[in-house]
Amino acid sequence: MYGIVKIVVTAIGLMAFTEQLGRKWSLIIGSIGQAFAMYYIGINQAVHPPTGELDGNAIFAIMCVYLFVVFYSFGWGPIPFVLASECSPNHVRSLLMAASLMTQWLFNFVIAKITPLMLDNITYGTFLLFGSLCIIMGIWAVFCVPETKGVRLESIGELFEGSIIKGCIQDTIPSKSRAKQLRHHHATDEADGDGDASSMKGGDGKARRVERIEEV
Repeated sequence: MYGIVKIVVTAIGLMAFTEQLGRKWSLIIGSIGQAFAMYYIGINQAVHPPTGELDGNAIFAIMCVYLFVVFYSFGWGPIPFVLASECSPNHVRSLLMAASLMTQWLFNFVIAKITPLMLDNITYGTFLLFGSLCIIMGIWAVFCVPETKGVRLESIGELFEGSIIKGCIQDTIPSKSRAKQLRHHHATDEADGDGDASSMKGGDGKARRVERIEEV
């Protein structure tokens, strides 16, 4: 059942949320939902130690296990691979995608090995630790992850120019997102015709465009 929920929600998330919410907010919302699920399980286990009875608290804790995978499956499950493919330069994209997959499976292995040991030694503290890490993931998404929704691959590099942290914080507000401004500039370039489009490809045009994007 757990695997079915994960597959279904991942598919729905990629089709319905990745482009609507954007990559950044998918990660932020995912981390908040995952943290809530982990904190509830940990706090519930600390306040109501397991007795073997299936009461309301135990039932909701079980529901939180599924709630965790729901938020994971439309956020931190698929989105890092989307970002890795979009943000990687063309000449090293395959290498970086391979590194992303390797890193994920490496940490899947590590977590699978250490979680039973943690549950045996620090019991409910395991879930509190994982919940805290989810909060850190959300903070990292706010300060270090640019929004790439709708941005052409050849323009992705502009999101990493200037102050990256300042730009990523700006991207947190959808109305001021640099991705939205880049899409607007692309539409303007196309409407202006080939002459204006070619001038924007020059160094001065690119610098002016980056300058306008970074303005808040």
